[in-house]
Amino acid sequence: MAKGTAFYAVRVGRSPGIYSTWYVSDECEAQIKSFPGAKYKKFPTAQQAQEFITGISGGSTSTAPSSAQTTSTATDGSKSVPSTSNTSHVASIPGEITVFSDGACKGNGKTGAVAGVGVWWGHNDPRNLAERCPGKQTNNRAELIAIVRVLEQSQTETNPLRIKTDSKYSINCVTQWLQKWVVNDFQTAKGTPVENAPLIKYLARLLERSDRLGRKISLEYVQGHVGIEGNEAADRQANIGATLPEVPERNWEDLEKVMTNKMNAELKKMQHRPEQPATPPRKEGSVSKPVQQSSPMKTPAPRLTEEEAAFYADGLLDDDDIELDLL
Repeated sequence: MAKGTAFYAVRVGRSPGIYSTWYVSDECEAQIKSFPGAKYKKFPTAQQAQEFITGISGGSTSTAPSSAQTTSTATDGSKSVPSTSNTSHVASIPGEITVFSDGACKGNGKTGAVAGVGVWWGHNDPRNLAERCPGKQTNNRAELIAIVRVLEQSQTETNPLRIKTDSKYSINCVTQWLQKWVVNDFQTAKGTPVENAPLIKYLARLLERSDRLGRKISLEYVQGHVGIEGNEAADRQANIGATLPEVPERNWEDLEKVMTNKMNAELKKMQHRPEQPATPPRKEGSVSKPVQQSSPMKTPAPRLTEEEAAFYADGLLDDDDIELDLL
């Protein structure tokens, strides 16, 4: 460790995490300046900084002063896919699962480069993954494919999922640039095809399916190589993957079509479910009145003439006749 190295831990701020500099854009100061109740502290080691963020260690905590007149230009480091909130937080959403993804490439951009994909779910988790990056060997592709593999691994799960990555490129692909690319038919401003377009389209389709099924997927940026356990573990997995034998490119276009057909079938199935009879909404505080059944209509008795009344009267029994009839 070089003399004077410091780690700035932000426990409460725009994007909680560990930062290696104070004044550089998007670093520590930008995360806490003018943020109400921000908490941060400087540490000599990444481990101490991480313990501070997770609340393991004690010690004094600096609190950022709030100023209504100061405007921060920092961007939020916690990015989410469309339809999800971009809120940075320390406490997890109830039931949320956290996973780290990473890509590694030795000799990136050079002939003979080798790249690997890494996913880390936790200690001794059977889903932890180390694979060789298929096709073209670049760091950006490995980072994107690592996120794809996370989503492929968890297609049947329903819990909210937070994917932590140190790839700003991957996050920007699906949260900032994707909509513009779709409008421009995946052409850049110069009229050239977007790099990694088939892979990005498939990734976008996986995220869209999760969104349709009501599953919240969040992509969160974490700084790499600052001692964050999950990021370091995913990085090790990716480096192991880079040592594995070469594998052929996957057909991303076919995979996207398969996923699209699957989504259409799921949507069709949902549309054909029998609908429950709608219950008219009740006003708040109202009391339901029992349904009153209508009484059968009574037909008025016909009026008799005096002659008819006398005729019927002759046929009636008097009290003596009734008594004799009962004996």
